[in-house]
Amino acid sequence: MMLLCAWPLAAEPVPESVRLYQEHRANLPTMEADGRLYGGLSLCKLLTHRDQPQPFFALPADMRPHAAPEEPCDLTRVLVAYRGFCTAGLEDPTGPHWTQPVLPSVEIVDYDDDWTVIYLNHYLQAHVKRTPEGEAAAAAFLAVVPGRRPYIRGAGLPLFPLEYLRQLPPRKEGE
Repeated sequence: MMLLCAWPLAAEPVPESVRLYQEHRANLPTMEADGRLYGGLSLCKLLTHRDQPQPFFALPADMRPHAAPEEPCDLTRVLVAYRGFCTAGLEDPTGPHWTQPVLPSVEIVDYDDDWTVIYLNHYLQAHVKRTPEGEAAAAAFLAVVPGRRPYIRGAGLPLFPLEYLRQLPPRKEGE
């Protein structure tokens, strides 16, 4: 019997650049929007979409209510790549940079060392695929921890700006 999975299965451990960001996270920025970690996205809600085609777009329904704690689910082996910043930005071979992932595209990858990584991208970068060159660029960039807070493109923007939300179709039943 052959089983097909809708989410990517990686045959390697968590990429070095993602591990480096976690290792140096105390000295690196974490994505916040509206004063909320990961802009208020619920990691548990995002993980419920892992069986749909990847990547997918997060919607306001994937947010936690303000001041609400994360829903109960097992997050012990879950990482948010680059602490929520746009993966395409940090893995840009022409110049890694921090970008707020407005209207985030989400990709959930299970790695062979039992870690699940959630990657976020700015909606304009949703088509960008991760590559070994991009991962190497991010690893080299993150090997030297910046001494001051870096410039973050789109810092302070909400993940779901109202002017964009008016143009989104509602999520269909079962999505």
